Amino acid sequence: MIGFIVGYREATFRELVKRVVDVILSPGTTPGPVIAALTPKTGPLAGGEISMTGSGLGRVLSVRAGSQEAEVVEGGDNQLIVRLPTAASAGVVPITVETKDGSVAAEYEYQ
Repeated sequence: MIGFIVGYREATFRELVKRVVDVILSPGTTPGPVIAALTPKTGPLAGGEISMTGSGLGRVLSVRAGSQEAEVVEGGDNQLIVRLPTAASAGVVPITVETKDGSVAAEYEYQ
């Protein structure tokens, strides 16, 4: 009836209603995590704590320093405090944060 009043053909009107319902009922996509800053960017082989600031960090599943698991000490959507494991040797490793919405990495240097 509304389609008739507006002047649409029935098939065109149904397609328009379908699109509106799809937009309203479709699940939104959550953006993946972002690391804006890593503090400090370097540290001792014995590990230590680092702070990551960014967004989308609250749904963390795991944090890794290279291939080793790191411990999340404190977490929130905009900041994570992580205790890094002891490294076998000096060098740059990726600190990878895996969340339910994706993963992101930043570089950290063991000295």
